[in-house]
Amino acid sequence: MGNYDLGGILVLFVGSASLDGYVDDLVKIQDHGVSINGIEIPVTDGPITEGRKYTTTIDLIQYLDLINVRNEFGGGAFNSARAAKRTLKADTTYFDLSRSRVDGLEVCASDHLNSEQIGAYFHGSRPLPFNLVLHLNGDKVILKSPMKNPDVNLHGIEEFETFASQTDKIAFNSVKVQGLVEKILTYHEEKQILGGITHSLDPDFVLEKVLPYVPCQFNFEELGYIMSKDHQDYVCERGNADVAIEDLRKIGMDYNRETGMYVTLGSNGVLFLDHDNKSRPEVYHLRLRDHVGEGLKEYIIAHEKSTNGAGDAFFGGLVANLDRDPYHTALHASQTAILHITGYRMDPAKFEVKKVG
Repeated sequence: MGNYDLGGILVLFVGSASLDGYVDDLVKIQDHGVSINGIEIPVTDGPITEGRKYTTTIDLIQYLDLINVRNEFGGGAFNSARAAKRTLKADTTYFDLSRSRVDGLEVCASDHLNSEQIGAYFHGSRPLPFNLVLHLNGDKVILKSPMKNPDVNLHGIEEFETFASQTDKIAFNSVKVQGLVEKILTYHEEKQILGGITHSLDPDFVLEKVLPYVPCQFNFEELGYIMSKDHQDYVCERGNADVAIEDLRKIGMDYNRETGMYVTLGSNGVLFLDHDNKSRPEVYHLRLRDHVGEGLKEYIIAHEKSTNGAGDAFFGGLVANLDRDPYHTALHASQTAILHITGYRMDPAKFEVKKVG
């Protein structure tokens, strides 16, 4: 298995971890929720479709003893830190304002990272959430517990500054506290920073305070959340790259004229902005060639490989390659995601890239 070596570069990942319960029981979709072994779990933002995340009306921890689950720690930056350590040989530290344990459980996120030689700091300002991961028709649905507002104080921000001063790169993903993101952005002139944009940040804040200063990664739905006034209509176009191309071009024209922007499309690859044309940013689509993509799908099925964490590995690959041009950054991040799934490095010749906007 090939690895990329960051050569001692220190990477600080900042995020909001969670404990994810992978459900093995029978799942039935309802109008505004799901039923798992007859236990009804309502959501606030249904109806439910595959490939999306939903917020439940009640904290999911109360269902822990009633549903058969396989628990794993997760969260965007949490998994990206692990991927960076495993596949990129990065000297990695993780910072989180959350507690390191779910209330009532013994398992500890900090211990989990330490066992993988990743430095970990959990400040304890907010509970560590418990989520459920459901597999439906070959895709997954994530049920998230209601977000609890963290009790953030200056001490937590000061602790972050101590870590930031000792690192070369900062990558934030799924951060729930806007004030912490604001503090991270104060380092944008002296350190390489990558932002993972999710529903946890207000769209106006992202457009006005984040995108103009640092490269960012979105998935298709998160781009819709940031750019669309009617998010539900946008989600109905999930998988249609044309919708994302238009919005990515708008980001390049109105909000960001210097740094990279990346939109992941699942098995359909990634869109990225290129600013070489100073008068008009250009959008490119990088993906596996058709026959290679089909072969990869067959390999994953035949060898019972899981794609869980591939997006987080992609994010880690972006972090490692921020000093490259957008094409090579997207290419190496894509290779990192495939390496995470299969254990082997995909030949660059098996990708294709086209200008699409």
